[in-house]
Amino acid sequence: MADDPRPDFEPDWPLCVEEGCRGAQAVARHCLVHTTDLAGLEPGGDLDLRGAAIDSARLSGVLGRFRDQEAKRLVFGRVRCDHTWFSGRAWFDGAEFRSAASFENAHFGELAGFNNVSCAERMSFVEARFHGKALMWRMSATDIEMRRASFANRVEMNVYVHVLDCANARFEGGVMISTRGDVDLAGVVFGAPSTVARAKVTWLADCDASNLVLTGTDLSECMFAGAHRLEQLRIEGATRFAVLPWPFARRWMLAEEGSLPRSRMAAVYRALRKSFEDGKNEAGAGDFYYGEMECRRHSHQTSRAERVILWCYWLLSGYGQRASRALIALFLVVVTVTGLLTVSGQDFGMAARIALGAVVFRDDKADLTAAGEWVVLVARFLGPVLLALAVLAIRARVKR
Repeated sequence: MADDPRPDFEPDWPLCVEEGCRGAQAVARHCLVHTTDLAGLEPGGDLDLRGAAIDSARLSGVLGRFRDQEAKRLVFGRVRCDHTWFSGRAWFDGAEFRSAASFENAHFGELAGFNNVSCAERMSFVEARFHGKALMWRMSATDIEMRRASFANRVEMNVYVHVLDCANARFEGGVMISTRGDVDLAGVVFGAPSTVARAKVTWLADCDASNLVLTGTDLSECMFAGAHRLEQLRIEGATRFAVLPWPFARRWMLAEEGSLPRSRMAAVYRALRKSFEDGKNEAGAGDFYYGEMECRRHSHQTSRAERVILWCYWLLSGYGQRASRALIALFLVVVTVTGLLTVSGQDFGMAARIALGAVVFRDDKADLTAAGEWVVLVARFLGPVLLALAVLAIRARVKR
């Protein structure tokens, strides 16, 4: 048997009478590794390997007692393998767990096989260590907890759960996660390129996102603040964000907007904008640019003069993202100039032609009063600016 990699721990169960063994008593004061009597084990019964150090041969003999010959699969009641050291192959493929299954602080040496397993309740791999290869394809349970678990090699997880909790886990060789449930990735370390697909991601705080790709995920409730290298996060496929429902400011928004300081939210929006720009999604980047500018406009750390400028930019064109506002402003400029010229003595038709011409720098050669000339001069400045903002806003929404 390979050297036991487990650190010292304080067992909270009656210990096996075998000297030096930390396994839990299961049969006649012996653990399942040292007992000579496995007759009491049967399909649907409980498995207790807490604290034991077990090799492949002995584990095969123990698990064989739980094989249902009619169902042709392993069938367990409650499984407790906390602090267990599986020195060889731990083969649970196809198993049915009819109660909770706990592998907390377990160490898996050569191979951990959990393909096609089903669990009626929660499965826990909290602080488990996978030193070899882990197989976790088509796992189903109510919840799966992998907080602070560590995987030395790449692992692919296709799981059917309500919640997959991977907070502070380490995937040294990368990971591919596919699930329809909620996924917590707070503080996760991705040591190699990794992908999360179809899931509803709820947390990315304290996670290094530089190796992460999110594909077709629901991010409507995701907490991004505190994530590292967020600008290197890749978001692909049909992605869902929370949507600000206001008619004239409808846009993607982040779930934590309104609960964090505006200056901090601006930095998060800026990082996501950079991520979308690098992914050639200009329309998505525009929504996050809008969110960034909104946070800057409302932030107390922004100077009063800058807030005034941002307010004007927001009002006239939605920060260069809302063409309708720029066109409405342009229409109001034409109407106002027409009205002022009419008041100053111009014929209404001529006043309208002068106003329209002024916004595109066309000179109608009309005789104007001094006040009229100033009105036209202002229109010649505002008109092209508003036209340019409208064009830029349209381009920002359709560019790819």
